[in-house]
Order: sequence, then C-alpha cells, then structure tokens
Amino acid sequence: MKRREDISLIEFTKFLLNLIISRIKNIFRLKKFKHKACIIIFPPALGLGDLIILSRIVDLVKIYLKFDKVKVAASAPWVDNKRDGVEYFNLKDTDQLVEGDLYIFPTYTFLNFIISHILNNKKSVGYKYMTPKTFLNKEEFYINDRRPYFERLGPLSKNFISGISLKPIIWSQQEINKRKLRSDYLSIEDLKLCINSKNYIISISVYNFYEKFRPNIKIIQDLLKQKKLELKRKISVIVIGSNKKKEIEYNRFVCQELKQYCEEIFNSSGLFSLDQSIDLLTQSNYYFGANNGISNIAQIIGLNCTQIFVGPEKPLVRKFSDKANIIYY
Repeated sequence: MKRREDISLIEFTKFLLNLIISRIKNIFRLKKFKHKACIIIFPPALGLGDLIILSRIVDLVKIYLKFDKVKVAASAPWVDNKRDGVEYFNLKDTDQLVEGDLYIFPTYTFLNFIISHILNNKKSVGYKYMTPKTFLNKEEFYINDRRPYFERLGPLSKNFISGISLKPIIWSQQEINKRKLRSDYLSIEDLKLCINSKNYIISISVYNFYEKFRPNIKIIQDLLKQKKLELKRKISVIVIGSNKKKEIEYNRFVCQELKQYCEEIFNSSGLFSLDQSIDLLTQSNYYFGANNGISNIAQIIGLNCTQIFVGPEKPLVRKFSDKANIIYY
C-alpha cells in the first residue's frame, strides 16, 4: 500500500506549470469539445480521507442532471464506492482537467485561487478564493473548523440539490461482499500462519506523517488491555501500513510495544495494496487509529472503531459514522 505523504513545493509548481501549458493548448485547439462537463477538483493538498468525507459532492452534482459528464480529479486514491456514469482521473492529467465547462472546489485549500484562475474563474464555483470563508462568486460562507467536515458541502447543496444528507454513505454488507469477487482479494484466512481468524481481530493504524499527531503508544496499550478485559477473548492484532520506509520502521516499533497486550500481532506494512488493506479492515472486529486516511476508511466501511486525536483538528470534524468513538488528547 502506498501512502501519499506531504506534497512538496516542487510538486505543486510542476502541477501548476503543466496546468498552464494544458490550458494554453486547449485555447488554441481547433476541435472543441461539445459535451457539457462538470469537473469536481480535489487539489493536491487533500488526502484520501478528505475525498471520503466530501464524497457526497459527487451525488449532489450527479443528481442535478445538468451535465453530460461528471468527472472527479484528485491526487489521492478514490476509495469510496465509485458512482455509475462518473469518471475518475488523476489530477496530473492536466490535459483532461482543462476540458470542463464548470469546475467545483468542494473545500478550501490555498491552491484553489490559483487553479481556478488558470482554468477560468468565471467557470469555477465553490471555495475558490484566497481566504477559506468565501464561497461561490458573491456569497460568503464561513468554515467552522469545529463542525463536521462534510458540512462544508452545505452551500453547494443549496446551489445544486438540497434536501439530501451530506454525510458519507456507509457501505452496505452487500457492497463489502462484492469485494470478494476481485482476483486479488485478501482473506484473513490467507494469513493463517500469522493470524488465527477465530480470535477477536483488531486492526490498528496509528501512523501520521507528522510525528506530533501520532497518539502516544501507551494510549493504545491501555485500549488493548481494556478491550481484553471487556471481551475475555484472545485478541489478534493486524497493524495496517504503507510501503514508506518511515512508516514501516514506526510500525515495527508499534508491534514491539504491543505484543505483550495480545495473543499475536502481524505487521502488514508494505506487504499489501490499499485494496487488500481495506479487505483486512472489512474482516476485522474492531479498529484503533490515529487521525489519518485509514481511520476514515474504517468509518466508511461501518467498522466499530476508536480514533485517537492529538491534533490538528477537533474530534467532531472527522466523525461521520455512528460506530466511531473519537477520543481527544
């Protein structure tokens, strides 16, 4: 599994230069595209967790029925269920990015202002200005950073389709079962040399790119002890992680510190794809995690979970599942 780390200034600059080139090429293209396309843009600063929490923007636009094509452009992977008739592409494909008739920015990032002006400011709506308070062309909408993140779609729902819930849609069991049809589906039974599937399975992902936002390991130890006393069952732990060297090393430390609090522990860091890591989560009984993308996946699949926040956001901001218990330190 690959994890998107912080995007460097070089990557931002490269993206903007490519976008300018694509825009110039598009202006002078002799053959113009006739379809009416709406492109929802998630700039490079946004991770897969942001895409999950703001996923209902796709439904708002699709139900609106005013566009021949609805597309989603993002740097991070789209892990939520893909909507029929919607195209998903990487933000680096700037030639495709300039082909929109309307551009939507569903949340604020400092790049929105620059991107919207390169593409066409008059065709851009949403959080496209220098400050996070300004929405659309004339209306102001102040982001309350203590309120749920998905509420940022509120003004868009008024301009497209109002009356539908802005909360991400939790996956049904039927949708989870469909994953088993993939050729690369990973069953916990495949890990029988490391994990006893008859035990109570807890998945853990406590890594955050910023060290100060990783929960203290003692918190996880205490949560495991509490869980074991509560269940009176054998516990097996699966540590979920990407193939990034720093994360693999950190998760080795996590395994070392937690091994006395469970019957067995397996470090899956770097061994499996993102899809396969999600497979393991869907077969787990519980999840402990930091403020990271994996924790948002745990919520969207409807897994009972505890998320440990040590910043930078307030706990309520990232909660959207009734099965999520969020604690703040």
